[in-house]
Amino acid sequence: MNETLSKFVKRIREARKLSTLDVQKASDNRISDAYVSQIENGNVKNVSLEKLTALANGLDIPEIDIIRAALGLPDDLETRFQGYAANFRVNDLSNSEWQFLEAVFKDQITMFR
Repeated sequence: MNETLSKFVKRIREARKLSTLDVQKASDNRISDAYVSQIENGNVKNVSLEKLTALANGLDIPEIDIIRAALGLPDDLETRFQGYAANFRVNDLSNSEWQFLEAVFKDQITMFR
């Protein structure tokens, strides 16, 4: 089962040792700390793209990660790696380049777990 947006936001925020007010400030006040709390508590079901973008900025994560969580898409490494590959047209990379990127990618994901 995929991680919900509420659990994703709380996990990332706590891993980065941020308060909800820190997230508000880092988003340039485009999302309030109260709204972040409501999202984490599962009280908000349909978060607008504008608020998701502000939340991503506040958490200092790529927008695609918060959108993936909001849509309930899988967060496994292989799926994400394939998505990035398709999105950035990196099919011409050598095997060693792929191995390097995969190692970096795994390292980044481990940081948030």
